[in-house]
Amino acid sequence: MPAVSVGLARFRRLANRMDGAAVKRLRLSREMSLRIASAVVLIPFGLFVVWQGGAVLALACAVFAAVMGREWARMAALNWPISLCVLAAVPVLVAGFAPTSWHWQALGAVAFLGFAINASNLKTAGIAAFGALYCALPPLAMFLLREGPEGLLLTLVSMVFVWVTDIAAFFGGRTFAGPLLSPKESPNKRWSGAVAAFAATILFGAALALICGWPLLPWCVAALSLSVAAQLGDLLESRFKRSFGVKDAGGIIPGHGGILDRVDGLGAAMCYALMVLSLAPEALILLGFDA
Repeated sequence: MPAVSVGLARFRRLANRMDGAAVKRLRLSREMSLRIASAVVLIPFGLFVVWQGGAVLALACAVFAAVMGREWARMAALNWPISLCVLAAVPVLVAGFAPTSWHWQALGAVAFLGFAINASNLKTAGIAAFGALYCALPPLAMFLLREGPEGLLLTLVSMVFVWVTDIAAFFGGRTFAGPLLSPKESPNKRWSGAVAAFAATILFGAALALICGWPLLPWCVAALSLSVAAQLGDLLESRFKRSFGVKDAGGIIPGHGGILDRVDGLGAAMCYALMVLSLAPEALILLGFDA
């Protein structure tokens, strides 16, 4: 009888392990299905509005900024969420429709207003002011990059680099596992995923350069740096979520959470690309474009 009991106990432990593995596989399969379904909708929409540019892109970026502002207000438990929603959309609307280039002044103004609206508590006011900048700047950067020199091509390529980074990091981390990239920020991101993302993005940049006849090394560097920016943006948003004690910024996108969860890496990459081209316009020449 003791032998039978021991055998039954071992069988139960084995069954529990098998059930756990099956549940994990089912959860991963469901997550992948939701991610694919979301991508089927979001990617064509993103490509369309970037291709159109102008007023269409400005309105789309303003909507995204407004939703991001609402999500930030929700995470931070701000008292006036609609105010941040409106404020975040203002700079890109100014960039798209105002007759003068006042978008940077508008960006500063929304940060000030976010602070002023919540001025009764300095910590909350600071969180609101930073949130206004954090939600307004990435959509504004995308719009300005698209409307600048070689804007359509550079914006589309940057988007593809970020998508390659996301896909390679997801599968690389799950395939090779290994040590966590930043345990404090995210319990799921691993160094193996980051390295896979770097390698895949560099290879894609090299292939693009060879196909199009562009300088190889500058495009490899551009691909790597955009991948780094995207992953840092992802980690930064994870840090914010952890500090606010929430798992997802929102629930508007199945399998991804909120808009902030989906565009954290893309927004960081757009800000980085705009900063480089604004501070060093000659980078266009290095990439093989005319001055």
